[in-house]
Amino acid sequence: MAWEMELTGWRLQGFDPGTIRDLDAARPDFSDHFWLAAEVPGDVHTTLLEAGIIPHPFYGHNDQRCRWVEEKEWWYRCRFQFDKGSLESGETVELIFEGLDTFAAVYLNGRELGRHANMFVPAVFDVTRELVDGENVAAVKLSPVQAFVRDKDLTLWSAFSPERVWVRKAQMHFGWDWAPRIVPCGIWQPVRLVRHRGMRLGSVFPQTLSIGPKTARVRVEVETWGRQPAGRNAAVRVGILDGNEQVAAGRWPLHDGHAAGDLEVDSPKLWWTHDLGEPYLYRLEVRLEVDGEIWDQKEQPLGLRTVELRLEENGEPRFTFVLNGWPLFAKGANWIPLDQFPGRLEDPRYLRLLEMARDAGMNMLRVWGGGLYEKEVFYATCDRLGILVWQDFMFACALYPDFNRDFMKNVEEEVEAVVRRLRCHPSLALWCGNNENDWIWEMMVSSGRLAAPFYGERIYRDLIPGILSRLDPSRPYWPSSPYGGDDYNSAEEGDRHN
Repeated sequence: MAWEMELTGWRLQGFDPGTIRDLDAARPDFSDHFWLAAEVPGDVHTTLLEAGIIPHPFYGHNDQRCRWVEEKEWWYRCRFQFDKGSLESGETVELIFEGLDTFAAVYLNGRELGRHANMFVPAVFDVTRELVDGENVAAVKLSPVQAFVRDKDLTLWSAFSPERVWVRKAQMHFGWDWAPRIVPCGIWQPVRLVRHRGMRLGSVFPQTLSIGPKTARVRVEVETWGRQPAGRNAAVRVGILDGNEQVAAGRWPLHDGHAAGDLEVDSPKLWWTHDLGEPYLYRLEVRLEVDGEIWDQKEQPLGLRTVELRLEENGEPRFTFVLNGWPLFAKGANWIPLDQFPGRLEDPRYLRLLEMARDAGMNMLRVWGGGLYEKEVFYATCDRLGILVWQDFMFACALYPDFNRDFMKNVEEEVEAVVRRLRCHPSLALWCGNNENDWIWEMMVSSGRLAAPFYGERIYRDLIPGILSRLDPSRPYWPSSPYGGDDYNSAEEGDRHN
């Protein structure tokens, strides 16, 4: 069985770039005794604020007084104990950072494990050999954004800030029409040490193939991470439970880290938005078995539902979501991040605001493309409350450097990771390529204010649709918002921004 623990007790210190050698700051015997205690998940600004080092950046012109923070190099260090002698042959230990914001170098016991440059993608390192018996020291260096973009082409059109198009972090951190420029950095999601037998469960993707009054058919796809043991019988066992009663089950062999099969649920209870019915959730249990022995297991809610986007009816254009065959009048709002510092957000705030949205009659929320792929609590609560989610990818109001190979590789890893993480949620109704990029480019070119190719188009027309066709063909994809009609913000066709 897989085992994990969360790393706590982090300490933080800032330096002028270049004033300390990386290998010195990462050394296990380097003294961090006088560094600041730092909460993880969290960020540098919040830590400095709690220590009284900076004024609250949301008051007056304090955001300008805090600009020096984004110019520093920041180091996190954490000491933890590990019993290496307890490791059995073939076991693997991974150090997993769920969210690093953004340009990070990661060290364990003085050895550099790797670099990371995407706020939205977990960083995973096999540390089986690098761990020592007793005290271990993890260290993370976060470099300033300016050091990365200094030599980049900053002539691409971008609202609010020229450098943000090169940086895969929340775009609103660089300022927006409703947000000050505050560019945080930090470890904004949990850090875990995961120990397993060399292979563990990864993404579990259930999709409702069909529903009827007597039965619903569900395909379950399971991916594993790690090495599949040669010559051994590896399989996944899947069960669907209604309360404590198992209503469907299957067992499928594992091939190249992948297994899939179809299940039928009799007299299905469907997942609806709260205004049309009950958002009923079954429980999906998955076990990874090798020669009959359980190596890993997980469970997650399962909602039986179909969703489609109807664009035409009787020869007339429509833009109608159809849930379980029933046309839905979508009522909702644009969801932006709840805080400039998402690392400090706690679950109760999500719960309160989403319950308010439900009580106000909203049945759909759009996760806006200049912010975050939200935390798990957001999607899990929408599943439970019966609120559909329109999910933007994080590109907004700019041209993006789709001509750059390294940038596109970073984006590809991001899209794949996000799709794998979110596709299990019944509340997720639609993937959308970006916020307003198509519309703004079209307006600026037609008015003569811009003479440039539509940089970023390869992301929304080629890369994202290709990944979705492979990883999530069950949901509609919309290239941008707004989109459709004689102009992309047409009032007669597609969706529209007022």
